[in-house]
Amino acid sequence: MWLTFNGTTLSMSNGTDEYIDSYANFEADSGLSVPAIHIGYISTYYEPTITHTWNTKDRADPQAMPWAEGDAILANFDATVAARDARLAPDPFDVAKQAKLDNHATGDRAAEDTPVTYELNDYDATEGALTEINSIATYVLGGETLPAGFTWITTYNIEVPFTALNVKELFVLIAKKHYQDAHKYAGLTKQVEAATTVAEIEAIPDW
Repeated sequence: MWLTFNGTTLSMSNGTDEYIDSYANFEADSGLSVPAIHIGYISTYYEPTITHTWNTKDRADPQAMPWAEGDAILANFDATVAARDARLAPDPFDVAKQAKLDNHATGDRAAEDTPVTYELNDYDATEGALTEINSIATYVLGGETLPAGFTWITTYNIEVPFTALNVKELFVLIAKKHYQDAHKYAGLTKQVEAATTVAEIEAIPDW
């Protein structure tokens, strides 16, 4: 184990874990005070039974061992680290809330990649597909006639002959899906934002 501090920061290690923090946080975590640095020195280093020095920029001056104050700090290492970890641990409510929001966002993105089925064929229903079918539906609703042999391509790249009615019906189907997905996402997000406990968060359905 070793210990060092330099006037603002204290560091120590047990060989596996390491603690590095400000004096204020160390004292809050450990309940101990950081020993004062001797006048003329900028840091100290202590490794029980091996070395104990007070250091300037140019030299390391050996000190007596054992060092009671350093031993007390190192003896309290596990408790100090546990207190730091508890202090830094995220709030369980914040963790649960973010996890639920992430689940809903992932579900919403995946939903966009889910095709719609129209007359036994699957068709893309992404935002781009909606824009594309909307442009054709607008063309048709404006009184224009589709060119002879007009087709629409399925999710699996099969060309299917389409009439003006087919265009209108597929547009409505894709638009309805987008509305339902957006409404579902907004509703779930509203529930999450209104929740005030972890239990309330966990009770909200996943996507």
